[in-house]
Amino acid sequence: MLLLRFLSAALCAAVAAYVMALVYLAPPAHVCRLASRAPRIGAFSAPVVRDRGIRVATAAAERSPGGVPVNVIDVAPGVSPAQIAGLIALAPGEHLAAVNERAPASDLEAGALIASRARRGEFLDLTVTRPAGERRVLVLLH
Repeated sequence: MLLLRFLSAALCAAVAAYVMALVYLAPPAHVCRLASRAPRIGAFSAPVVRDRGIRVATAAAERSPGGVPVNVIDVAPGVSPAQIAGLIALAPGEHLAAVNERAPASDLEAGALIASRARRGEFLDLTVTRPAGERRVLVLLH
């Protein structure tokens, strides 16, 4: 009986040491698609920003098949429609040209369109114009 307890404790300790080594010592694995199956233009990076319980993941400088840069903003549940307009980072000289392919007359109308069309489980397709061209912003609402 004592030998059985010793063996089971040793086995548990070995498994715990193995799991700890996997979690803390092994570098994270990177999963990549084969270039022949899914060619990509640009690098994908998804930093996560947490502020007051809001989780936003963005993908910077991804290019669509048409060659237009696309930014993706993943908005967590519980974010009010008024806060969504503040999550869209516009650089100096950039203006919102369209919300779901509807052109607003002013910045105030653009904010109202974003707030009125922001529904859980849907997305917003925004077109941003800038001196160097245009870019798209896709806002995913959960």
